[in-house]
Amino acid sequence: MTVARAEGFGSVIAMIPAMFGFVPEESIIAAALNEESRVVCTYRLDIHLIDDPERRHQLVNTLARAATVDGLDSVVVVAVGTEVDARQARLSRAVETIEQHGYPVKMAAHIAAVGEGELWCETRTGTTGLLEDPAVHELAVVRAVEGGTVAPSRDELTRTLAASGEGLDADARPDDEDILAAVMVMYDAVDTCAAGKPVDSSDVQAVAGAILNPKVRDLALGMGSGDRSHAAIDLFADVARRTRGQGRVEALAVVAALTYMTGNGPLAGIAIAMVKRRNPLHRLVDLLDIALQNGIQPSQINEVLTAGATQTAAQLGIDFIS
Repeated sequence: MTVARAEGFGSVIAMIPAMFGFVPEESIIAAALNEESRVVCTYRLDIHLIDDPERRHQLVNTLARAATVDGLDSVVVVAVGTEVDARQARLSRAVETIEQHGYPVKMAAHIAAVGEGELWCETRTGTTGLLEDPAVHELAVVRAVEGGTVAPSRDELTRTLAASGEGLDADARPDDEDILAAVMVMYDAVDTCAAGKPVDSSDVQAVAGAILNPKVRDLALGMGSGDRSHAAIDLFADVARRTRGQGRVEALAVVAALTYMTGNGPLAGIAIAMVKRRNPLHRLVDLLDIALQNGIQPSQINEVLTAGATQTAAQLGIDFIS
């Protein structure tokens, strides 16, 4: 996704929905900036969780990673909450935590809701203003042009991966000698999504069964770095919604990886949480969760998973097409 630049208090708040892919409610948001005031890292948590020492530790770890890898220069902190005293108190706690660890806070603001016409207040300077429409912010426009959307809330974003009533069973896991055929079915289904056409139930079941084979899943993850990335996310989100059991779990795991690789941390986090509720020991998702909590950049995850896909393709003697 296009790199965001922080320019002005109101503008920073207005670009939050485009940065996260949904409109945050009751949240503490921290954005790490480099020397050019470009956002290099973001972190969001439910506002009450800033009271939890472990969550504050995760926040600091994320900023530390940004400082080491991306050259953190300052931090912007925003509290969103309907109760003014509570959001101010928790904003102060977040700022205090960040500054105690040596990261300068450039802006600390609070607002009731991230919506047009809402009153925001920057506590350091006492500056106030009415929020512009986030939907017309430059970053939101760029996100739309790049094919991204902004959900009205995190709950709405969660519903994009919620199980539908179809409840299909995955086909049987393909044996290694059947992998090529399974991969071709998967690629054909991705191309169907790219063309804006629905994937039929039999192909959904076939794809769900195919990714039960770790080698096929490796090749699916390789699509996070190529032209098929968005269509692949659409496909595996569709498979996750329409299947049940292990097929749904593995489809969610693929969604988690692909969305992480393409910079959609919020949706990756939702998919990770869904998998961990069903399988707390899922190896891929556990690694993604650790990476997300520690602020590992999508480019680094992309490099690792793409390398794995390329290696798997070489072992199978097939051309790898991302």
